[in-house]
Amino acid sequence: MIVTDYLDTNKPAEFSEDELKALDELEKRPIVFDDDCPELTQEQIEEYWRTQKKHFASA
Repeated sequence: MIVTDYLDTNKPAEFSEDELKALDELEKRPIVFDDDCPELTQEQIEEYWRTQKKHFASA
């Protein structure tokens, strides 16, 4: 049996009160970098945006 689910990106997302509360709490937490996920250098950030601009320009 195949189950298909559609996501309507034209209508706003609906969140429960608990989900909204959790999102608010997460927004207040600091970003923590570690060895597995170090902070990007300015050069890495610039390279990311260069590739994104190229990607969307070719789409």
